[in-house]
Amino acid sequence: MEPAAAPAAADIAFYEAPADVAIDVGSLSAAGPTSGAMSSSAAAAKLPPAPGLPAFPEDATGMLVSSMLRGARAQINERGISNIHARIDDLRPHFDVETREVPARLLWALHPSKGEKLIQQGDLYVPTLLGFTLAAALVWGMKASHASEALSAGNTVIGTALATAFFYWAAAAVLLLGCAYALQVRLRPTQALCLTGYALVAVDVALVAALAPHAAPFWAAFVVLGGASAASLGRAAASLAESPRHGAALAAIAAALPLLFALYCRRAFFP
Repeated sequence: MEPAAAPAAADIAFYEAPADVAIDVGSLSAAGPTSGAMSSSAAAAKLPPAPGLPAFPEDATGMLVSSMLRGARAQINERGISNIHARIDDLRPHFDVETREVPARLLWALHPSKGEKLIQQGDLYVPTLLGFTLAAALVWGMKASHASEALSAGNTVIGTALATAFFYWAAAAVLLLGCAYALQVRLRPTQALCLTGYALVAVDVALVAALAPHAAPFWAAFVVLGGASAASLGRAAASLAESPRHGAALAAIAAALPLLFALYCRRAFFP
């Protein structure tokens, strides 16, 4: 049996280390097996990549993370922050009211012949002030009637008052919008908020009068100011309707909402 032929030299491909890589054979043999393995690993780590394989950049991960952060920041700037600024810019004209104009605008809400100006030159600045005034009146009423003692755990007097005032304002605006849509009246959300917000002027005065020892001041303010406010806001709401019948129905709803809410607050929060 003949021995196997030795492989030709052309069949064996040795990796030739470049000239700039030097391996000290003597140090490897003197250091022992453990040190020799470590030195071999260190020498192999210093070797350049094999021919034909692309070099992978060391900062590839950092470049990828940086590109992802730039993309996320661009999306936030494009979608989030720009939309927030646009919405703020849309609301800014509705709060552009000077302090000297506030008394005149409050009289519009109590004058039946000038209620239409709330539609033409409406704002949300004065209704917001009236909402906070209503919350303050409710706080006084709850303290006077000791209704704060009946609050459940976790609820505060100020929180309950603010929630009641602004929840009514929002709910009344939504209800008025729904009725306007059902009656085919073109009423914008800002106009509904303006009308229901200005209706709080009579509610605030009546509830402050309810703090008196007798009930006569409340009923006097409720009848006089509440009636004037109902007539003014009802006429303003009816001016948007094309049909007199639809206008009368929307005016009745706009006039009844603040009056019913004033009666509820008088019974629930005041002595």
